[in-house]
Amino acid sequence: MSRPDATARTPGVVRRIIVLVVLYALVVIAAIGLSGLLERVLAGTEAVVAEGSGTLLARSLAFALIAGPLAAALWWWESRRLADPDDPSERDSVAWALYLLVTTLTALITATVGLGGAATAGIDGRWDPGALASGIVWAAVWVLHVLLRRSTLFAPGRLASVIVGLSAVWGLAVAASGAVTALGGKYLARKGSKILGHIGSRGTAYWNVRLLDHLFDFDEIRVHSRRPESRNGFAEKLSADLGKPVRAVGDWRSCVDGADIVVEASRLPEPEPLLKTEWIKPGALVMPYGTMSAVELSLTDIMAKIVVDDWGQCKGGKLGSLRAHVETGRLSEQTLHAELGQIAAGLKAGRESEEETILFWHRGLSLSDIALGKAMLTKAQANGIGQRLRFS
Repeated sequence: MSRPDATARTPGVVRRIIVLVVLYALVVIAAIGLSGLLERVLAGTEAVVAEGSGTLLARSLAFALIAGPLAAALWWWESRRLADPDDPSERDSVAWALYLLVTTLTALITATVGLGGAATAGIDGRWDPGALASGIVWAAVWVLHVLLRRSTLFAPGRLASVIVGLSAVWGLAVAASGAVTALGGKYLARKGSKILGHIGSRGTAYWNVRLLDHLFDFDEIRVHSRRPESRNGFAEKLSADLGKPVRAVGDWRSCVDGADIVVEASRLPEPEPLLKTEWIKPGALVMPYGTMSAVELSLTDIMAKIVVDDWGQCKGGKLGSLRAHVETGRLSEQTLHAELGQIAAGLKAGRESEEETILFWHRGLSLSDIALGKAMLTKAQANGIGQRLRFS
């Protein structure tokens, strides 16, 4: 009986998604246009004589005068459905709640950046009309959408469930990356590994350490990140959750030197070889996966085996820890030992001796999110916990 109901709801769901995506795009375009016009007003004569000012004015006018009225017309049409007292489905839809959440966050972040930039310029004795204009316009967009969220006519009925759902998705993605790191440790690290050196304290770092410690019960865990408050807070949280000391160290070498397992999950703004090959202990497992490379080209020269999660993904693109190694031919289909899935399936060997120094580079796969999500769902069902969210 549920199939016809779901089929009947499908056109309405699709229509809502299309309308609200278009409305979001129009709001963004109109806000950009209004910001440009307000910047011109605030800049005064400076804007008139500036190079390219005529083109910028034309663009701002086009954005504001075309996207603005279209957004207003589309909102008028959608608001009639939202305010219908006999049909709360529009107001209770996930699409409406998601639109308000995304637009509010977009406006808040952009307004904060703009107003912050204007304030910083003022402190430095400079006048930045562009930043101020952007901050004012996006602050107005934020206020408008906050008022919509609080309105009795337009308040979304599903905002809480959307926030729960998005939080769960983010948590799942972070935990899945940590799980892949742990799988690398399971198949490629020495069984008696007792020292972990972890670079990085944000994003997937927590689950890297926690899941690896679950497998190896380390005697010593060292963590490092650029900012003292970040690495100290990370160490304190891990110490409390793991029930053992976790040491925050002030430099890369102190973290990595002599460790049985090394994880490099830094967030460098540009490639910089901060992790030195000479610090790597013979027989260690090294897992670098920062977006920007932090390793030396010589790192692959000391490895008995190089393993990746997916070679097709690793050999393409412009970013990644071993991008330079791929481009220079140090890592190729010929020098690659295996993908981790081949090792887990028993098709290729993992670690074969205590002396092997092994490198595992994983870029992240959506398949790991799906697999972990299925495992968590099965476990939740078996324990009778969780809540069902309706997304129509």
